[in-house]
Amino acid sequence: MIRCQAWAGAEKHDARTADALLDAAERIILEGGIDALSVRTVAARVGTTTRAVYSLFGSKERLMAALGVRAFEMLGAGVAALPTTADPAADLVAAGYDGVSPLCGRAPRAVSHRDATWAGVARVAR
Repeated sequence: MIRCQAWAGAEKHDARTADALLDAAERIILEGGIDALSVRTVAARVGTTTRAVYSLFGSKERLMAALGVRAFEMLGAGVAALPTTADPAADLVAAGYDGVSPLCGRAPRAVSHRDATWAGVARVAR
């Protein structure tokens, strides 16, 4: 997994903490939108301090960048697992949908946006 450059003190926190912080940030965004995301809220969800977030990611913006990296890794894994079929465009859309949809959870806003986005991608791909 790709990580942002480590900051001073990052050695005090491990990959499990980083993953837990990313998981918490995803849940917070799904529940309350991007405006609900704060370093303090993410740390509280994990039961750690804001220092852990800053040590591992450096800033809220870099935490959000790490979420983007995670989403692209999921998409890449979905594309890598694509079968060879007669409709590669549909397969690519399905890989994107299946690969990124876990990030959309069950939040109605995210689901409706996700469906509209992938429907648009399917139209363009054909």
